[in-house]
Amino acid sequence: VEARLPAAPAGGGGPARPPRKRAGPATTIERLVAELIAFLRGAREHAEITAAARGTPELLPRPTKRYLARALGVSPAAVTRAFQDPAARELRVYWELAADLDRVLAFRGPVGR
Repeated sequence: VEARLPAAPAGGGGPARPPRKRAGPATTIERLVAELIAFLRGAREHAEITAAARGTPELLPRPTKRYLARALGVSPAAVTRAFQDPAARELRVYWELAADLDRVLAFRGPVGR
């Protein structure tokens, strides 16, 4: 008895398209937002701890865009494009917030995340 291979699917039968190696702009923006939210939570905690220990809260330096690119495994250009994207309003808000000690101390995180 001879084994038979299944018939090739209609429509060409060429090789399947390989998965994308880089995330699309929307995914990059979403990942950057998540990274900044995590940073803001840590920065708030750091500020509260330093305030309790020293009497004065200390602001952690905001991560650089180059650092964010390395953390996400994307190019610095992809991060720059994400920040310039009109749909990245939330990302830019968190970026500005990360440089303001009073706003970092008031940050409680987005609802539902």
